[in-house]
Amino acid sequence: MVKAVAGARGTDYLDLRDALAGHEVCSLGTEQVGQGGPDPREHEWFRFLDYVNTQGTLEESMHPNAHGQRAMAACLGLVAAAAPGRWSCTQDWFGDGDPSRMRIRPAA
Repeated sequence: MVKAVAGARGTDYLDLRDALAGHEVCSLGTEQVGQGGPDPREHEWFRFLDYVNTQGTLEESMHPNAHGQRAMAACLGLVAAAAPGRWSCTQDWFGDGDPSRMRIRPAA
């Protein structure tokens, strides 16, 4: 729906659906941050929020942590530097898990 509205209004659109793929909560190959501190290559890029005191369990239970925020900031920076359009952001898998190494491509 957001993509359709952006197109109708002639504004840029950034699809973040796959931006944090591989670093979701309970994703294979990643784990929660432990005592050793955060490592973006090994840990989830989300954190769990206390949903008891928020508006809803589904809407607000997960939030990008510092690594997730860096990844989304990198995506926004790439879109700001690109020609206007509809973009999709994904990780640069050659970036070795560095959340600042993202890529954009035209959205489908």
